[in-house]
Amino acid sequence: MNAKKELIIKNAAELFAVNGYDATSIQQITDSCGISKGSFYLSFKSKESLLGGIISYFSERIVERAEGMFAKDLTSGERFEQSLSVYFEELEHYSPFILTLIREQANPMSDSLRVMLENLRRKMYRMQERLLIDLYGEGYRDRMPDLITMLNGILKGYIELIVFNKGELDHTRLPAFIRQAMDALTAAVGTPFLSTRELIEFHCVPDGDSLPSETLIGLLDEVQEDTGSTEEERVSAEMIKTELLSGTPRRAVVSGMSTNLLHSEKGREAEAAVSEWLAAD
Repeated sequence: MNAKKELIIKNAAELFAVNGYDATSIQQITDSCGISKGSFYLSFKSKESLLGGIISYFSERIVERAEGMFAKDLTSGERFEQSLSVYFEELEHYSPFILTLIREQANPMSDSLRVMLENLRRKMYRMQERLLIDLYGEGYRDRMPDLITMLNGILKGYIELIVFNKGELDHTRLPAFIRQAMDALTAAVGTPFLSTRELIEFHCVPDGDSLPSETLIGLLDEVQEDTGSTEEERVSAEMIKTELLSGTPRRAVVSGMSTNLLHSEKGREAEAAVSEWLAAD
């Protein structure tokens, strides 16, 4: 992510936390960042797109930091607990912003934002699966849907306490406590109850359905962030992403806009991936 986009995300999250999402204008955001509205719209198509960017940034930080534990010299238990510590630290840091979203949750969610959240849930599912397989072994792979559902049920209760206590809850001992609980649950789980496919209602299905792959979306993100991309490529990449995440992408629009992605190396990589997606869809 480029520095300007990160600046907008961080400042906007603070403004949303103080003033509320609806009451914060794009002008206020650009003033706090010291940029023009034109510069804002090169990074985000709308305020809703920015909201999605903040949620994505927050989630990606958690996943990236948790996956970074696999590069450290840690036991599987230490890796699991430190990954939970990362989760709670990031959650506490963004708790004012999260509270704002909870207060204003009556606002209708667009299809593109809903699909983006579903993609993030799947990514979180895979990260949790990797940690649990590392902790308990391949012999428990068939029980992963149940174990992950249980883990998320436990996390949900403590997340609410952390967010609503606004940083006053000491969560440093919580990862070890949760690991003890998961050890007991894992030992008690025999025959699996859930299959991965049955988790579809929880938006944790594996890749391969009608939604665009995260790899394709990632390549389009790289076009937007690459200094070698032209403005036409960045705008086209954003429009293609909007179509892909809408749930009902217009193939003609995606195909037409992809022809603008031929001026840079990142653009050509994304164009090839879009063409492959169109051919397979």
